[in-house]
Amino acid sequence: MTLISFFWQRNKFKIFLFLIFLFHAINNFIIISRDEVPFIYDELNYFQNSLMTYQAFSEPNLKFKERINLIFPPQQIYPFLRHWTALPFFLLLGSSPQVAIFSNLFYLFILIFSLYGIGKILDSELTGLVASFLVSFYPGIFGFSRVYMLDFPITALVTLSIFLMLKSNYFQNKKCNFLLGLSIAIGLLHKQTFLIHFFGPFLIYFLQSIFRFKRINLWQIVFILTIPLIIILPWYLTNYSGQLSFLNAGRGINLSNLYTFTILNPIQFQLYPLITIIFYFCLFLYFLKPHYRAIMLAWLSFPVLFYLFFTFEDFPRHTLPVLPATGIVITYVLNHLSEYLNINKDKFKKTQPVIIVILYIFCTLQFFLANYKKSKDKFDTLDFDFRVHRIGILYPRRFDYSESIEEIVNLISQEKKTLILGLDIPTEFNEFIRFEITKRNLKKIILKNLLFSFAWQKDGEGKANVFFKSQEFDYLLIPEPIEKYADTLLCYEQLRTAKFNHQLSFFYALFLKGKDRKISFKEARDLFFQLAKDVEKYKDDFKLIRKIILPRHIFRSPYPRFYYLYRRINP
Repeated sequence: MTLISFFWQRNKFKIFLFLIFLFHAINNFIIISRDEVPFIYDELNYFQNSLMTYQAFSEPNLKFKERINLIFPPQQIYPFLRHWTALPFFLLLGSSPQVAIFSNLFYLFILIFSLYGIGKILDSELTGLVASFLVSFYPGIFGFSRVYMLDFPITALVTLSIFLMLKSNYFQNKKCNFLLGLSIAIGLLHKQTFLIHFFGPFLIYFLQSIFRFKRINLWQIVFILTIPLIIILPWYLTNYSGQLSFLNAGRGINLSNLYTFTILNPIQFQLYPLITIIFYFCLFLYFLKPHYRAIMLAWLSFPVLFYLFFTFEDFPRHTLPVLPATGIVITYVLNHLSEYLNINKDKFKKTQPVIIVILYIFCTLQFFLANYKKSKDKFDTLDFDFRVHRIGILYPRRFDYSESIEEIVNLISQEKKTLILGLDIPTEFNEFIRFEITKRNLKKIILKNLLFSFAWQKDGEGKANVFFKSQEFDYLLIPEPIEKYADTLLCYEQLRTAKFNHQLSFFYALFLKGKDRKISFKEARDLFFQLAKDVEKYKDDFKLIRKIILPRHIFRSPYPRFYYLYRRINP
């Protein structure tokens, strides 16, 4: 036996796994390098935090306190570890948005090999290989592997922790116990929702070790849980107020999400129709036999039940960490289909590989169709929030926005001093501005929302009043159809438009959360108009210097086509 054949026999499954990883790495490079605006909104916030962390480690002249504040910004809602994993990529390739997304390859590697390990423990190496291939070709997985958010990393880390848990042989392996405790800590330092997805399988595995296998060692459990507590408590205690905001943000019962999470999201965004049908068929068969079904059921169901009662959102990314479990279920049932259907194994021996090969071919075709299809539209129905938060980035988008964006940024960046640019409530165009400023790392341009700049006072009768602080802005960028910037608060001077209601709701929430005042919606509306009148007093403080005409195909129809850039006359 030659050395090559020996190497192939011993490592062929891992070679296949690496080829799967390499395939997705190349495709991610192609897609992301061609995408002009890879993220806005939340993703842009994460990228800014990563830039701050990179700055803390790369700039030698920073004082110790400045460095610590950049690495650990105070009172954050989400932990910091996601920002750190981008640092090696920044160091090697530069701190660009595309490079930040490439750092997801680290998590993709973890996901593929951890899923292989789970399949190997539950059944065989072939089951692990097929499951890794299948899950990596899910639209929800490869779409979100190109989004700079926290859900894809959590998917990989949940899968890793479940693998280490199973590898521990009911918590008897001390080495795996240590690694499990470490992986739990790493997951919780990425996002709190790690616990939502890992708690169910861990609880079932713990109970099984006590009542079924009598193998429990309580000291090992204490050891496993002590590791993450020691590691995560300093950050969570320091940022306790942010955690309270996180817990309060999602309260509310929405039973309709059961249909959304179990049917709608898998069919439309996560798996697509055929794989969803195959999954539910295999799920029915899987639970006919007792093989690890309780752990898989907990992995699949606990997060869905949690999100029914503790969130008002139904984005597919929230249940992304559930998808690896679907791959295990499908692959296990297909590999044992003769047993489930009571078919003679010898007769089924030749048919079973054909089924798996057909599934491989279908997933590959579906992948290329989703990634490289030619869109006939001109992006006249562009919706970034839908694109990033629901489907991830499936294929690149090129937008004819750069001329108008660069016109504004270049004009403002000529200023030598640090300046503040006032914006309307968040829109896609404002996010384009923020993306361009962040991408260029123009620290002297500070963006501030117009509605954040007002003073709250009470008169002698205790009535609330608001006053606009115009002196806080050097530039104002506000949308059509106004010729005076106060009208941006009046939302096109139409009370019943959706735009007004959206802006008023934003203003109302601002008082409830930012000002900690309990007011009615009617009181907020009165204050809103009062603020708009107060803004009108300062219209002569600013001068219109540029009218920006946007290409029509960038935004959906409700968005304005013209923006107006004002500059303070006497800065």
